[in-house]
Amino acid sequence: MQARDGLPVDSYVEEFLDWYPTDAAPADPDAVAALAETWLEGTLPETRLSCSPHRVRNLQALIAIEWHDEPLVEQVAVLLPHWTRWCAYRTGLDQQLTARSLAAAQRDPREWTRIQDEEPAGAPVPE
Repeated sequence: MQARDGLPVDSYVEEFLDWYPTDAAPADPDAVAALAETWLEGTLPETRLSCSPHRVRNLQALIAIEWHDEPLVEQVAVLLPHWTRWCAYRTGLDQQLTARSLAAAQRDPREWTRIQDEEPAGAPVPE
C-alpha cells in the first residue's frame, strides 16, 4: 500500500502492528493501513512520525471531513491513541509532551471537526 504521494506505508503498518499492545482490542489491519496512509500523506521524512497535539487534531478534522460516514472512523478513533503513543516512542518524545498528544488523540470523534488548540497561544512548553 502507498500513500497518494507514493510513500510505501506497509513498513509503518507492520512495525506498528508488531509494537501494538497485546492487551488491547485486536487492531484491524485495514484501519491501521488507512490511519497510516492518512497520517503519512504529504509528510517530509523528518516529520513522518511527529505527533504534536496540533497534528493529531488536524488529522482528526481531516478524517471527520473526508471520511464522513465511513465505517473505519470508529476503528481509527480507537487506534489513534495507540498510534500516537507509538510515534512518541519511535521519536523519543518526552513524557509530558506525549501526554499532551495523547489527550488530543483521545478526543471523542464527534468533536473532531473542532481543531482549535486547547491551550492558549504562547502557552509555555514543559521542559
